[in-house]
Amino acid sequence: MNVCILTNILTPYRLPLFEAIKNQVERFNVVLMARRDKERHWEVDNYGFAAQVLPGLHFKPPRHPFSVHVNYGVQGALKKIDPDVLISGGFAPANISGFLYAREAGKKHLVWGELHAQDLEQASWLKRLIRRKLIAGSAGAIASSSRARDIFVHYGLSEDLVLTSVMPIDVDLFSDSANAFRGSDEWHVLRQRYSPPLLLSVGRLTDSKGYWEMFQIYKRLLKHHPEASLLIAGDGPERQVYENHCHAKGWQRVHFLGFQAPADIIKYLTIADLFVFHSLQDPFGAVVPEAMAAGTPVVSSIHAGATDDLIIEGKTGFRIDPKDFDRTTRQILHALEMPKNHRRQLVKNARERVGQHTFAASAKEIVDFASSLKVGQ
Repeated sequence: MNVCILTNILTPYRLPLFEAIKNQVERFNVVLMARRDKERHWEVDNYGFAAQVLPGLHFKPPRHPFSVHVNYGVQGALKKIDPDVLISGGFAPANISGFLYAREAGKKHLVWGELHAQDLEQASWLKRLIRRKLIAGSAGAIASSSRARDIFVHYGLSEDLVLTSVMPIDVDLFSDSANAFRGSDEWHVLRQRYSPPLLLSVGRLTDSKGYWEMFQIYKRLLKHHPEASLLIAGDGPERQVYENHCHAKGWQRVHFLGFQAPADIIKYLTIADLFVFHSLQDPFGAVVPEAMAAGTPVVSSIHAGATDDLIIEGKTGFRIDPKDFDRTTRQILHALEMPKNHRRQLVKNARERVGQHTFAASAKEIVDFASSLKVGQ
């Protein structure tokens, strides 16, 4: 089978899955709308599959989180590849062109998107129309979470035509690296920089990720743990605003770490007493399973897709609504005060839960699913 994936940019967390899919099929290509997005700090240069970047224009509209890509030459590139299956990630002009190519050429077209409820609430009528046309007219869809699956069904696909393939991560890498670092001399030095209990937040510094809510929660937490540290790993457009706010509050134990490479994220996960994912809207949230694999107890927002599929309350982590400051604070206090044996069991359960989703298993699932489908309507 000849499979082509059409997507915006290459991301580090997708590379191993793409490589695993390549190993499952006769031919595999990736067509990109851009080499990278300047709003992202990812540098992706080494990968084991064929990839090409489409020509086009790239710009970032005001108040839009990422760049918009307007590409040309899409159908010409796809005709040369001549895929049996086109897996299209997104609803940009290039995705529309890819959809039209598949219909004209009689190819299987699958949509692959990390959609969430806010897509229904906030999208314009034009965006909703485009999504309905592309989704309902496809042979099937691949959803990275059960929440995304529900959105695909809402837009017109029957449930049996939607594969829920929870986003895999390199569980062994995070687990083994964390275990190797935890308890080392460097671990002790890093841990001693901050006063416990130590909470870690990882994400893009923008309001949709729930930082104002986290600051309200942190303020309440200080009443119980005046020495508590909050480490914030990431960068984004609101960083200076958040830093100024914390400085005005006199919070000397809120540390802005800036962008951190994955290897350094693992180090911070190992010293943290708790990982708090406080996003207000997130199609998935790959850092949640990463924290679970690294052996860090997780408190995760109900507004993230990963929470639905990975967090079993009290068994693999804890679910929170960051907008409910008081209840979330109680949940964090409960998680911090767990007896050691309960903490060990929760960490073990979490590791086993994310271990169910490997790159090889996900790739086989996707390829088998694509093979079973018929060309869309």
